Amino acid sequence: MGLMPEKLKYKVIRRKVKYARIEIKSGELRLILPPGLNPQEVISRHRKWITNRFREIEIIEKKAKELAPINRSKAEFEALVKKYISEAENSIGARAKELKFRKMKTRWGSCSPRGNITINTLAKGLPEELIKYIAFHEVAHLVHMNHGKNFYNLLFKHIPQYKEYRTQLRFWSFILNKRN
Repeated sequence: MGLMPEKLKYKVIRRKVKYARIEIKSGELRLILPPGLNPQEVISRHRKWITNRFREIEIIEKKAKELAPINRSKAEFEALVKKYISEAENSIGARAKELKFRKMKTRWGSCSPRGNITINTLAKGLPEELIKYIAFHEVAHLVHMNHGKNFYNLLFKHIPQYKEYRTQLRFWSFILNKRN
């Protein structure tokens, strides 16, 4: 792909921000810039990152065509999540205070400092091993609230293939967000 970021179409959004931010949403390059900052300078400075993200999107789009979401009911999905949350709690030795479900835009799950776990309802279409991974990931946050070395060591102990699953979730995110 002969991508030239300087020739890409892009949208500039001016805000009272301290630093420039680059986003790629729905295939569109968006630059969130403080007043007075030249968009071409930002594009030139981050050319490699922009090129890599567009290549990554291209690969994800191709891979996404090969995957079909699982068709399961809300009740089946919630029962599956509860099963894996319970398994993770028993394995890791930490208990969630509450388990919630809701649609989220950018996350598969979250764990609050109070110990509440929320799972994205879009995960309903995921293969079972990825739902298990999400459950273990969120329960591991009950022990380590960040994504530091100790968190990943704990996660690896229970889900050794977590890196592979994390990569798979990027493909699935593209598929399931496009559908809903």
